[in-house]
Amino acid sequence: MTTIQLFRKVFNNLHVLILLDFILYTKISYAQSEINSDKILIAIIDTGVDLKNPELTPFLWINPGETGTDKNGNDKASNGVDDDNNGYIDDLHGWNFVANNSNIQDFQSHGTHVLSTILNNLKHLGLENKIQFQILKYYHTDNDTHSLIHASNEAFRYALQFQPQLINYSGGGYSFSKTEQQLLSQFSPLRTLIIAASGNDHNNNDILPFYPASYQLDNVIAVASVSTSSKKNKTKPSSFSNFGKRTVAVFSEGENQWAFGLNQKKIPLSGTSQSTANLTSFAASILIEDSSLNPLDIKDFLCSHFEPLSSDIKPTYCNRVITIDSLKKIKGKSNIFTEIVSSPKI
Repeated sequence: MTTIQLFRKVFNNLHVLILLDFILYTKISYAQSEINSDKILIAIIDTGVDLKNPELTPFLWINPGETGTDKNGNDKASNGVDDDNNGYIDDLHGWNFVANNSNIQDFQSHGTHVLSTILNNLKHLGLENKIQFQILKYYHTDNDTHSLIHASNEAFRYALQFQPQLINYSGGGYSFSKTEQQLLSQFSPLRTLIIAASGNDHNNNDILPFYPASYQLDNVIAVASVSTSSKKNKTKPSSFSNFGKRTVAVFSEGENQWAFGLNQKKIPLSGTSQSTANLTSFAASILIEDSSLNPLDIKDFLCSHFEPLSSDIKPTYCNRVITIDSLKKIKGKSNIFTEIVSSPKI
């Protein structure tokens, strides 16, 4: 039994457990963060990734505590031992919180498409070698709502120990979870920005909150979808996208986004999941410029340096449209990043 598991058994109290998770996992993370510290760590909480796609696997995060050989000469990545004592056996690239094992293979294409979308944008910017993806599989079609929330919370709890700069959450639902809210708040002092989908139900999230996007936390940003294929090259809100003047921040492209699905085949998918993936790649490009920026810095940048949406049909509080083309234009202005770097840090 690991130290973390022992504390959980002795202290059967939600608030105590959350505090202990934060303390214990943070201690672990300091030792492990030194490896690959030059790369932005992006945790993807989704359906996994297609491990059979050679264009994606080179960009997967590698857990330093599960690499090399053990005292018996066995590969730590597959020796059936929790070599780094974090409660997870052979978690080389992340964890499967559905089956509670290290198999993060995607069988539904959603998580693979999200990762591929992020990677595609960063390749366009020439920044793909500056990032790595931690895969946290929490979703399967057989899961009921309770199981999904539990798996999602465990995924966030796992991510705490490795302190990713970004978490992409292209999912969600209408069930509020105090535990989830508290877990997400613990990422704030770690400078982790959680980028979450606003939902695909044409709802106003101010009235009917969609979580985790609707948690009003400084380190959470909610993303709505726009179409950029309308006449006269104007953007407009996607018909399916949720919105919210108080609870949703920005728009990004979410219609007919081409990226890898399963079997190394590229497919078009639409949804705020894709908008979220696009925004994650843009946030990553900003952090590559300066990894010391905190979530508020990034949110302020996104809310102030892009063109507003011309339509007010589905308002958001920033009302900005962020695309790969607009980001390229912004990054060409040398004074932009100087402005945000000089802003106060929390």
